[in-house]
Amino acid sequence: MSQKKAAIARLLSDFIKADNIIEKGEIDFLSELSDEFKIKIEDKQDAENMQFTEAIEVLSELKPIERKEILDGLRRLTVADGKCVGQEALLMLAVDYCLSGEKSHRQRVSLLRSDSLEVGYGRAKMIYVETEWNQELNDEIQNNLRNINNELNMIGMDFIYVPQVKDDFAKMNESYLKNVISYLSPKVTNEKREAIYHSLCGITTERFCRDLLAGKLGMKELYGVKPSLLITLGDSSMPETQDDGSVWHKMYTQYMCIALEHDVMTTIRKFADDYKAYVESLATSTVAPNANRIMYYGFHRLLLDLHLYSGKKQDCTLLIDMANGKVKFRELDDEIELTRKIKAIYLTAIQQTLCMPSKSMKDNDAALKAFRKIYAELGSDKADEATCKDDLTVALSKVRKELGENHAMVQNIDAFMPERTKSSVSVNVDADMVWIKINGKEMRLVDSAWRHFGK
Repeated sequence: MSQKKAAIARLLSDFIKADNIIEKGEIDFLSELSDEFKIKIEDKQDAENMQFTEAIEVLSELKPIERKEILDGLRRLTVADGKCVGQEALLMLAVDYCLSGEKSHRQRVSLLRSDSLEVGYGRAKMIYVETEWNQELNDEIQNNLRNINNELNMIGMDFIYVPQVKDDFAKMNESYLKNVISYLSPKVTNEKREAIYHSLCGITTERFCRDLLAGKLGMKELYGVKPSLLITLGDSSMPETQDDGSVWHKMYTQYMCIALEHDVMTTIRKFADDYKAYVESLATSTVAPNANRIMYYGFHRLLLDLHLYSGKKQDCTLLIDMANGKVKFRELDDEIELTRKIKAIYLTAIQQTLCMPSKSMKDNDAALKAFRKIYAELGSDKADEATCKDDLTVALSKVRKELGENHAMVQNIDAFMPERTKSSVSVNVDADMVWIKINGKEMRLVDSAWRHFGK
């Protein structure tokens, strides 16, 4: 095994998948790079068992001229489809910071990973971390918070300063925040709810690093971290073989950690300028929390979910509750948030998969009849005239996004992902995985009246 070639193949794989779109131009250029670096199929297979962070460690030992050749190839790959998007730019900066420049600068940069919670990070995050209060740096951040936020907002990133997030929670009405905690985790005891409330309102940067990032997410490097900027790079995956021989891809979140010396603003401005050198189109919209608004996404959601996080995923079944039109993973009481029509399209794909001889939803009268019936069951008064063909592509994309980003603790989430071919849509579920609740009674969908829809 050539560790160097496997490491290059791992980086090429992460870059090609960074924007979740793989275009023909990228694949053609990937083939060129594979030839250029003499990467064989065996190297690509070995790369599947190597993490992004491990690949960087291998390549950091190469001679400067070899590292430069790799960086040049990756830079060309990021614009192979005509543009460099934010996710590609973050990966490029991580590789650039770790493999180029003076050794003293490279030693300030490290790459970390954690199990992925997939809890809606949304925009990329730059988080100030430390495990011992540094008065000088905290004073600088507090005095320049608006400038820092403006600098990063220009490149579509959020700056996370835990003392500010703590203040956001502390300003909220106490009963309101406790009700939110109870809503998000109905099984939580009153004592646990009180503990979570006081933790959110009194969280410190040190405790966030020690108890949550290191303790719950397994980022052991942060137990004694010096003042640094922790930057989210996105998710990556590795295949894992289960006891029954099946394979699933375990997700990890990747981070770049830049150790701070004295000047926070200088470090942030350099990072922002380096980022802008790669990305042309920048997103800058923001939404601020207030005393009556919890931002249940991004970092605020992460902090809430980390307090409620058990650390264990589990296989789940889907429950359609007709009393309120909700669809949720029953074991976690984890609701799937979709519009009524998109929910109806998704449930039609499931119903047709389970109940039709073709085991899929096709573009035919049976699927249309089933869709209209399900849409009406969910409460639509326009179901008799509704169609789903024109909305199908967008609907499936939103279903995949919702399942992929917002249900991290569902072990078998891949089974619920809709799969599309040229002529049909199917969902890889079996009869015991989908249930419906009607008039307070739960039964398998295949045993309910829904089994006749479309026939």
